[in-house]
Amino acid sequence: MKRVVGILWSLVLFWGVRGWAVEVRYVAARDYFSTAMAEIANARRSVTVCLYLFSLRTNQSQSAVFQLAEALAQAHGRGVSVEVLLDAEEIHDALEGKNRAAHDFFRSRGIPVFYDYTATITHTKALVIDNETVLLGSSNWSGSAMHNNEEGNLLVRSTDVARDTLRAIRAIPRQEPLSPEPPGVSLPLAFLTNGVLGRMGNRGDERALDTYLYILHQEQKGGSPLVDRSDLAQWLGIGYMSSYSSRRQIMKTLRKLRDRYGLIQLDEKPLAVRTLLRSSETVNVPLDYFTLGGWNRDLSLAGKVVWIINLAESPRSPLRPRWSGGQERLAERHGVSAWFVRQGLLELRRKNLLEVEHAPLPSPDNDRPRSPAIYTPNALYNLASWEQKRAALETQYGNDKFKRAQAAATLVYEDRDLKGIEELMVLETTRGVKAVRQACAILGAKKPDNPKRCMAYLLATVRKVQGE
Repeated sequence: MKRVVGILWSLVLFWGVRGWAVEVRYVAARDYFSTAMAEIANARRSVTVCLYLFSLRTNQSQSAVFQLAEALAQAHGRGVSVEVLLDAEEIHDALEGKNRAAHDFFRSRGIPVFYDYTATITHTKALVIDNETVLLGSSNWSGSAMHNNEEGNLLVRSTDVARDTLRAIRAIPRQEPLSPEPPGVSLPLAFLTNGVLGRMGNRGDERALDTYLYILHQEQKGGSPLVDRSDLAQWLGIGYMSSYSSRRQIMKTLRKLRDRYGLIQLDEKPLAVRTLLRSSETVNVPLDYFTLGGWNRDLSLAGKVVWIINLAESPRSPLRPRWSGGQERLAERHGVSAWFVRQGLLELRRKNLLEVEHAPLPSPDNDRPRSPAIYTPNALYNLASWEQKRAALETQYGNDKFKRAQAAATLVYEDRDLKGIEELMVLETTRGVKAVRQACAILGAKKPDNPKRCMAYLLATVRKVQGE
């Protein structure tokens, strides 16, 4: 859910009224750079920076922004704890890639640097020094803010103000896009690039895909090439069959992997398998897919195929972990239909495994092609725990109210967003059923790819309808 996070001027006024501040002074736009540099240079213990825009250009070493970045690096070098939080880039924004250079600069120097969560817009511009000094206002760290714009800022020396500012900053959801990948199974990238994944999708060979992933997992665990038929049958969801029937299905699938796809070497007596496909690049399939239980049966074939595509696209994207791609292009690249891609993307979105940001709808007088959507992968979660939380909410709020909230969440493709569902039930209690129904009617009239067809806009619409 999109939300704007900022530290408001009203809080600054509130601080002053309470008399917390030891010193408060106004910092004009042209004095911001020298003030920030002096405060960073004098930092003894910690520096925290939170910015909407950190417009670093590494080839402009004399610029004010570069000097600020270097000052932070020098503080880190002398043992000061430095942390930077940046607003995540928006590819649909005129400021596409606005903070990437700054992020890479700090990361290369071992300084903790984070993006906010993609569903959040962090508009704060704050510098906190030693838990006692705050430089807060409208100035981004950009050449325009330092030299051209009319900006306003305050320097506040107060441990109470610093504490509350840090608390607000640390409450902002954050991610570390370039953090190491979680433990996983290495799927050869060639499995995608040579079209095998697409062929499995087109042929409906879901059991072949499941079996190949199972074999890779077992192989990379360092186990014996011998196949445990009973364990494989349970993985494939055919453990209920007689041993004869399940053995026939397993052998049929293994021969398909050998003869149709050329993925394995198969010895039938005793039953042993070795994978053949090798690739210098791999796709990391999280171990949670194999250990949490249930995902290989919860996802449809389209969901699995597009999830694997997502795993391949995300770490190779300049926006990582976010990635972007038109559905037609993805379909062509992987040899499946655009309908198949759409179904997979929609399923991942409904199951909270993928955040989707649609580009703004083009205006009638704009003939430029619309930008493709932005996708952000979410981690796999424990399905049993999710079901327990769902059941608890249903018990707490009642079956009828839960069903109405679930239907509203389905309307905006966020079927498993339990937090959003609970907010809808709370709103129904405070605002009334009619307000929720009116909001659903408004969003239901919008096209599926309208960026407003989301939980955040639905919740905002419920509040607005009631207000009217």
